[in-house]
Amino acid sequence: MNSLEVRSVCKTYDEGNTEVLRGLTFTVGPSEFVALYGPNGCGKSTVLNIIAGFVPPSAGQVAAPSRGAGRGGVGFIFQDFRSSLFPWLTVAQNIRLGTREPRPADAPSPADVVDLLGLTEHAKKYPYQLSGGLCQLTAIARVLVLHSPLVLMDEPLSALDYHYNATILDLLGKLHADLDNAFLMISHDVDDALLLSDRVLVLSKRPARLVGEVSVDLPSPRSSDLRFCSEFPQLRSRVFELFSEGLK
Repeated sequence: MNSLEVRSVCKTYDEGNTEVLRGLTFTVGPSEFVALYGPNGCGKSTVLNIIAGFVPPSAGQVAAPSRGAGRGGVGFIFQDFRSSLFPWLTVAQNIRLGTREPRPADAPSPADVVDLLGLTEHAKKYPYQLSGGLCQLTAIARVLVLHSPLVLMDEPLSALDYHYNATILDLLGKLHADLDNAFLMISHDVDDALLLSDRVLVLSKRPARLVGEVSVDLPSPRSSDLRFCSEFPQLRSRVFELFSEGLK
């Protein structure tokens, strides 16, 4: 059974006058990492919001994990990760919020996640005392503690400098290899999408439709160094071909 099934999803606004999504269909399998790549403003964030249940589709169906059986349904790492943290709570307290939701017996403890992400020395700090990279790590940690079967990520690397981009990219690659979560990530950086994903789904300009997908058969766990492997330029070129096709 897939962790996520999106079937013929459409989305319109303004009483149907503004069409954002048109017949979008795709799946994310158990423990699979999938990236959505497409032009600015094509509706990628709308896709995640529909999957998370924040907004309803105008047509079509979404089958996503539901809450229950001791496990939260969908975790969400927002693009504006600073605003997703509570400023009056420390790093450790923000992360422990994830334990308020149903969790399986084998879910990692907040202390384990803090240690895994290298946040131990920052656990008693508040968000205003952290760099952007550390704030993003805190947001990621809170979702990992929830241990949702599906994690949605809206451009988790977009606001980071090169150092933290590479650090968090390597960390997400390791987490994907070590954990059983499925991931669906929006990315505007084709290299980030390829380095992390099993598949890259390329969307067209608005109204967004699925132009095609690129399977990424690279060694695991993934790391930022893989961008220098011999297969990488061909994968990148294939994504750009589909991207160009979607602009027509």
